[in-house]
Formats: sequence, structure tokens, C-alpha cells
Amino acid sequence: MGLLTGLPHKSRDRAVMTILSNQSAVTLIGLILPAQWDESGKVQGVKIATFDEGEYPILPDEMGQKLLDHLRQKILTQGYIINDKPMPSCLKVTTFHRLEVS
Repeated sequence: MGLLTGLPHKSRDRAVMTILSNQSAVTLIGLILPAQWDESGKVQGVKIATFDEGEYPILPDEMGQKLLDHLRQKILTQGYIINDKPMPSCLKVTTFHRLEVS
């Protein structure tokens, strides 16, 4: 977990957004919450709710589907914000790690 090494605990509990060389690359910390349901009420899509009250829908690709197993867990995600019009912006997750709740 080298990315968080040296950060005080309070910093770990806030949203972290790091702009990398590509302006749309981000690192976010937050809770994975349901965002889309099917007709029977089963969760089909998720979003990350950051601790500064931001919400980012997650692209429902392979990584997005893996996050379905982490509902209501504190997660560090890395990825890219996709702004393809006319679709709303969403987060394409490239990696994620479950964080311990402190």
C-alpha cells in the first residue's frame, strides 16, 4: 500500500484525487454504493461516493463488475474519467484496493 504510506489517518478518510500526466487519470478513495438495479432489485452497477461528497458512476466493464462484490466497503480506486458525450461522465477503474476501516 505504498500509495498511502506516510499519510495521516485523517487524510486517508478524505477523497484523494491525483492528476497524473493524463488530465483524466484519478485516484479516489470512497465507499462503493449501488447505482443501478434490474427489475427484480438486484444491483447491476455501482458508483464511488468520496468523503468530500463527490459521486462517480463506475463504468460497468470487467473491473466495474468486480466492484459489485465490494458494496459498502472503503476502496481506493485508480482509473480514468471518461467524458464521452452524450453519455454522462463515468470512472473507468484500472485498479482498486480494499482499505481497512480505522
